[in-house]
Amino acid sequence: CLSDWSSDVCSSDLVAKELVPLSYRVAVIGAITHEIAPDKDVGKWRMLANQMRDASLALAESANKKNGDGIMKAALALETTCTQCHMGFKK
Repeated sequence: CLSDWSSDVCSSDLVAKELVPLSYRVAVIGAITHEIAPDKDVGKWRMLANQMRDASLALAESANKKNGDGIMKAALALETTCTQCHMGFKK
């Protein structure tokens, strides 16, 4: 989809329309998450929450610019951060 912006199913306008606000919502969740740290590894928690916020903002910016490579890079960074946090903190 991101490599073929001409596709009717995944036009750049549709991606930007949906992905930009979603990315900003995830950034807000990252900012909130930063403030509700668990009792253990607070520094790691806050670092990952900041990375979540930053990757989400990069994703929104890339989607707004309709930059497929930037979207993929930011999405991968976001996924990596989520995976690291869930591996370290999810019970």
